[in-house]
Amino acid sequence: MNEWFDLIAYSIQAVMLWLVMPRWLERFTRPMLMDRNPDWVAANPDIIEQLERGSWWNRAIRIWGLLSVFMLLMFRLELQPALFAEVVARTPLWEVLMTTSNLMMAGGFLLFGYGVVSFLRWQKREIPLGERRQASLAPRTTDDYVPRWGQYLIYGLMVASLLARPVASLFWPERIPNVWGNFAMGAVMSVLLFLVGVGSVARAPNYMDRVLGPSYRRMEVRVAFGLMLCIVAVGATSLALEISGLDSRRYGSVMIALYVSTALALCMSLPTAPPKNGRGQRSAAQAA
Repeated sequence: MNEWFDLIAYSIQAVMLWLVMPRWLERFTRPMLMDRNPDWVAANPDIIEQLERGSWWNRAIRIWGLLSVFMLLMFRLELQPALFAEVVARTPLWEVLMTTSNLMMAGGFLLFGYGVVSFLRWQKREIPLGERRQASLAPRTTDDYVPRWGQYLIYGLMVASLLARPVASLFWPERIPNVWGNFAMGAVMSVLLFLVGVGSVARAPNYMDRVLGPSYRRMEVRVAFGLMLCIVAVGATSLALEISGLDSRRYGSVMIALYVSTALALCMSLPTAPPKNGRGQRSAAQAA
């Protein structure tokens, strides 16, 4: 695989994480503040407009995303500063790109977390808590959101994906290293995604349910099952590449980057505004 493909995969991940996703998250600002205190929002339109245009944190995180892409391109073109020349000279280019992407991603998460914590502190400090509607949704099952045959199919694929690696190691033991370590990691990821899907059905209502109505929860559950399918595809592709004799560490890292980008794209299918016909708000109010 040409290193340009590595560059593209890591760049897409950086763009999705630090440019696209923060911009999309801005759309949650108004409903989140409306749920806390609609009277305060109505009395402070200038502050709300400024927040929706983007805070300093949003601008900083976008700059970090552009810097991430720039750093990746710089190393791919071998234009790195002299400070890194010796390390780069004795390290495969794909590993340089992988390490650069991971380091920039770690820094981005720190900046992202700081921004979220700062916003939540500002919200609690500046906006008094108004009267809240403690809406309770009617008891539901996963069948209300995803057909039962679809659930069983996804669960079966997840189990098959987990078992495929130990079975394949019996035929190609020299090409599939660390079988049980990878099996354990895959099992943990699968269980976590399963719990996310089940938790989406069973969790208590949050402000998005109250503001956006039941459509939010329905899409949330379907996104969780979509992520389960994605992890199955990642596992199957990774195993196929290992059987082919390719470097699983390199290809696994690239596939994880593509998985993250796909997961973010799926999350952006979640609604961020009340239905135009108002049904969502009425449904939430009736359940209160």
